[in-house]
Amino acid sequence: MPIHSSFHTLKVANMKIVQLALVLSVGTALAVPTAVAAPGDDGNFFAEVKIGHTYIYDETHDTLTPSILAGYRWKISDGVAAGVALGYVDFAASSSGEPSITNAYYGEYIDASAVKVGANINFEIGRLYLEPRVGLMRLSATGSNRNGPLNPITDYDGNWTGAYLGIGAGYWITPDVAVGLNGDYHTAKIAGDSTSITTFSVGLEFQF
Repeated sequence: MPIHSSFHTLKVANMKIVQLALVLSVGTALAVPTAVAAPGDDGNFFAEVKIGHTYIYDETHDTLTPSILAGYRWKISDGVAAGVALGYVDFAASSSGEPSITNAYYGEYIDASAVKVGANINFEIGRLYLEPRVGLMRLSATGSNRNGPLNPITDYDGNWTGAYLGIGAGYWITPDVAVGLNGDYHTAKIAGDSTSITTFSVGLEFQF
């Protein structure tokens, strides 16, 4: 597939994910007050720390990706809770390798981090849980970029508001402490190119 066609397809997919995240975020934001007002419902604050690896331009890097988030969940039925969360993730540094025809359109070196805000639904089955999530992120990225195989490398420093979709699954060690595995897909634009940032991590969650 030609490179320009791949970029067009990725841009369209990213736009659809952004629209989906906006719709789901607004929907959850409207539903949460109803859950809070319902008699007999209760909730908990929670915080989670994660560590993992990030893939940018389908490349991974050796630097670990730390993140932290905190929020509140409201019980909406037995074993089901809706929540909102605010977090920060350090994607650290990633390189697409030495310049070549195959990666000439990619950022050669990227150092990125993001602030994230989103909503989640937590399903508990005994001590196991499954948690899909969706939201928006504000990405900050610096690095260098090559716009073509014969073009010089240029530095960049930019920000981008994108969406993310994720899912987590884990086990409650105690009623208030859980360990989980997470996967998160983020849309992004780095040095003018639409791309994706995928993170796989293990996390430790505290509920109080």
